[in-house]
Amino acid sequence: MVIQLLAILLMLAIAYVWSARGFLSSLLNMAVVLTSGAIAFGSYEFVTAALLGASEGRMLTDIAPGLGLLLPFMLSLIILSVLVNVFVRANVRVTPMVDWIGGAVCGVVAGVVVSGIFMIGSQMIRMSPDALEYQGAKAVNNGSVVRSGGLWVPVDRWVAGLYGYMSINSLETGRPLSVWRPHMAYEGAMNRIGPAEILMRNSLREKDVKFLGRYTVGMGSNIPLPRLVGDGKDVQMVTGETITAPAHTEGFAVQFEASSREKTGQTIISPGQVTLVAMKPDGVSSATLSPVAVVSQAKGDQKNLGRWRFDSRDVYIGTPGAETRPMFFFEFVIPETYRPLALYVRGVRFDLTTDDQFTPIKSNADFKTPEERDRLITRNRFESTILGEKADANALVNNPKGVTGVPAGSPNSILRVANNLPFGVFLDASFMSGLDKTEKGMAITGGKLRLPRKDLSPAGTELNLRVDAFDPGSGTAIVQLDISRNSPLSPVQPNNSEFIKAPALIGIDGQRFEAIGYVYRTSSDFTVSFDPAKPIRNFDDLPSVSRSIEGQDLILIFRVSVGVRIEKYAVGNTVLGEFVPPQAVAQQRVRDK
Repeated sequence: MVIQLLAILLMLAIAYVWSARGFLSSLLNMAVVLTSGAIAFGSYEFVTAALLGASEGRMLTDIAPGLGLLLPFMLSLIILSVLVNVFVRANVRVTPMVDWIGGAVCGVVAGVVVSGIFMIGSQMIRMSPDALEYQGAKAVNNGSVVRSGGLWVPVDRWVAGLYGYMSINSLETGRPLSVWRPHMAYEGAMNRIGPAEILMRNSLREKDVKFLGRYTVGMGSNIPLPRLVGDGKDVQMVTGETITAPAHTEGFAVQFEASSREKTGQTIISPGQVTLVAMKPDGVSSATLSPVAVVSQAKGDQKNLGRWRFDSRDVYIGTPGAETRPMFFFEFVIPETYRPLALYVRGVRFDLTTDDQFTPIKSNADFKTPEERDRLITRNRFESTILGEKADANALVNNPKGVTGVPAGSPNSILRVANNLPFGVFLDASFMSGLDKTEKGMAITGGKLRLPRKDLSPAGTELNLRVDAFDPGSGTAIVQLDISRNSPLSPVQPNNSEFIKAPALIGIDGQRFEAIGYVYRTSSDFTVSFDPAKPIRNFDDLPSVSRSIEGQDLILIFRVSVGVRIEKYAVGNTVLGEFVPPQAVAQQRVRDK
């Protein structure tokens, strides 16, 4: 209700103000507003990407998509208004009626544009789907994502439609808005769709996600839609139009980096956050579709895949464990005569064409039937078939100076499957500025804290105030690896010193789990850092360890899927150590108050 009234009041207020300023002034202002809007939509992707890359801070990341549209619009509006006032100093004389009516008409146009851009930009800010009491798009009972009924005065759709039309006419560009982003009016709302209990990320940086390949199912085979989809439910485009036969499936392989994780440590995707824009047969217009299914890892303790349908309103697919770079294969059902144009993953665009004629990129595999695809999934050959050589891009190699064998399983092992703080210490919950903890249990969930060693394990601390563990998470467990100066896997060891990329533990099936924190102890200080959503990407992100200084201890903290058997330690793609025997990871618990 509030946002509906705000859109109307903003439009009417601008129209009223400029109707009183006279026809010429209102006309010039309308021109300024229209030009500013064109600049905003034209620079949206560039500005958003620049803002997302400018800071690691979560606040800027959360508002960057909205600022990407609103910031260039406001700056252009201010600059152009100043220039107009400098060079045009007087109004023209017309009859009062013409002055008022002309000013009102131009004022209404300006009001619609300003209000519409504000509505579109505000929808792009990270917040719960119903935070503004209005949602431009929603998931329906069959699992499709469709646009909603809209605002009472649909200024967002009017404005997106206006600039979409201009992008193929008076302001024609090589990448027209109406073709490449036909869902602009409700893109923000689509990216905000998610479970009520988790405020999911609504944007990603280009480095957070990679597009690795395309495949098709049933192209040219005229397969009935229920067999193609997996059930008899309707599939709708975002406009609400139901897809009918003949149709086929377009699949896209997407790899998410660890930096795409939610605060829980998982990568979670809703059907509104991945969209396919497909060119229609006319060659000048396009349609937006949401995925009907996704192929992804089935269980946290193994890399076998499964296919999951987006077949109801509240289906969200997440990683079942802590795999660092999870793979998702998103599937869309599109009419046979449509061609894939662009894939959007939380705002990041991947072009799917090879030339100006919109020829689709070559597919990695063409399955004649869904059963052919399903057989490869069951036999665990689907990923290698789709990715081909790219499946080996992250292949491990052994340290050319030799891989260190590390005895594991004993109390003195440098590898410890445990979530309690190392060195037998605990913290006082009353003095944990910088660290977050579980609501009921006394375990660390995130943050960073540095304090003098003398303040560790303070005498007299009541049991219900002692924080002595890390939160293992659901389906995952904490594993600790000692890389202090005397450890055979220490970065100061001659065989290891040249490797400085992301440290990771490797399961026997090849799953990779990067470090998400550390505990660092010197003769005077104690530091704990833990962030499941931000893995350590380089040894420059860790405190230094020296062979010349005694009293330094550095413990890496990992989250590993329960059931995995840890076999190797790698830095980047180079294996430095091998654990004998491989260590099984079991579920852990945290102490209640």
